[in-house]
Amino acid sequence: MPLSICAIIPTLNEEECIVQCIEKLRARGVAQIIVADGGSHDRTVQLATDLGTKVVRAIRGRGQQLHAATCHVEHPIIWLVHADCTPPSTATTTIAESVESGAQWGAFAIEHIVPHDASRLLRWCLTVANKRSRTTVTPYGDQAIFVTRELLQQIGGVPQQEIMEDLELSIRLNKITPPVIHQSTISVDSRRFVRHPVKTFLAWMTFPWLYKLRVSPQRLMRWYSR
Repeated sequence: MPLSICAIIPTLNEEECIVQCIEKLRARGVAQIIVADGGSHDRTVQLATDLGTKVVRAIRGRGQQLHAATCHVEHPIIWLVHADCTPPSTATTTIAESVESGAQWGAFAIEHIVPHDASRLLRWCLTVANKRSRTTVTPYGDQAIFVTRELLQQIGGVPQQEIMEDLELSIRLNKITPPVIHQSTISVDSRRFVRHPVKTFLAWMTFPWLYKLRVSPQRLMRWYSR
């Protein structure tokens, strides 16, 4: 019998995506779904609750939200899925087989959904992001990172920080074992790039280096919020 998976969805005002995300995860055979909400003021929590999904409320910030939700996990594999991402239909089988073969954590390549009216600059930015996801050993959160509960506990859980929690998580996991990056792709909504293409791309390109140079998550968050 394949290993069972708990998917955790960090949310903040995701009423447009949350129902579809939960339904797709259930269709893929996820054993447990937890919505980790950071204080939504739209219908996100109500919609998730109406679907019978467990909702864990936490301090705003993906790191804090994910960390709080992991305390409620009942299965050996934890899968961190953003609400605006669509995993491949074979994702749960792929994850379970990877872990059964000895992998302790990993992620997927991504394919951004490109708007029909996207500019050349936006298309180039998304292409770079897609290519990066296929070769990296420090996957980002939108690559749907999965990890065994045992390994996550070993490193102290998801880092409780406002921003760059995904990079810090990958750094800590990499110190123990490298990830498996599956080439089957996660479809990612490009809404953030569409709204602020230059700002988002510059943050994506520079923040990891600034973070590795020990610029604090709090300062990076202030810069990104401007």
